[in-house]
Amino acid sequence: MDKDTQCKMILFWLKDKGPITAKIARRLCECERLSARIHDLRSKGIPIKTEYKEYINKNGNRVRYGVYSLEDKKC
Repeated sequence: MDKDTQCKMILFWLKDKGPITAKIARRLCECERLSARIHDLRSKGIPIKTEYKEYINKNGNRVRYGVYSLEDKKC
């Protein structure tokens, strides 16, 4: 799937469903680089905010991941 199609699907998800993570993007549109697609959307003027979450994985390591959402639902 090309990056423009991925961007469209990610933007639709953000508008319709709400926040998105890399795990969701992988299932939604086979996107392995969500942060790159978020960068593409931001460069088009879409206001997207990032919130970082942390958890301890099964190996005991602290893992941090981004949760992306629209700053304004009316975008």
